[in-house]
Amino acid sequence: MNDDQQKAFMTALGTEHFALQGARGQINAEITGRAALYLATVSSTLIAFGFVARDRSAFVPFAAAVLPALLILGEFTFIRLVAASVEDLRYLYAIQQIRTYYRGLVPDGLTFFADITISNPRVAATHAMGMSPSSLNIVFTAGSMIAAINSIVAGIGIALILRDAGLVIAIAASCGAITALVIYGLHLRWALSRYVVGLAALTGNTAA
Repeated sequence: MNDDQQKAFMTALGTEHFALQGARGQINAEITGRAALYLATVSSTLIAFGFVARDRSAFVPFAAAVLPALLILGEFTFIRLVAASVEDLRYLYAIQQIRTYYRGLVPDGLTFFADITISNPRVAATHAMGMSPSSLNIVFTAGSMIAAINSIVAGIGIALILRDAGLVIAIAASCGAITALVIYGLHLRWALSRYVVGLAALTGNTAA
């Protein structure tokens, strides 16, 4: 590679680095916006429930109409947040690859760019965020937060149905809690599989 090609390459590499950072900013703005929209909807729904709670003739049809809609919105939000988070990690990994190249240009670069192993995308992405490459990290994502709230909403819906069917409050509430835990676990399992596949695709190792 001659000098002109090297200069053109460095310009293109810097542009790619900037574009990746911009893409990460857009993805995180989308994640924040979607999560805020869902949480605002949940808050509005709880306020509306407070107004109709004393009137059973209004509460039952209202809950039957609103809870399914809230669950559907939550599922759509969760699915998109997981996809967006995977996309963000892919951008972050690409940035770490560029930074690793920067680090090797001159000896002085060792001072300014962290030494991050890029052979494993999962390690590279989590290390850049100051986290260990543990599967438990999925619990701290925005998607996990939405999944938790949506699972609780589903559990409440089950509890209300069972209570309306004549079961005592303790049994109905217990069934609702168990339902919420099971649904939340299924969400985490699905999300983790998406993260594994998404990161493994970066190295062509779809079996990871």
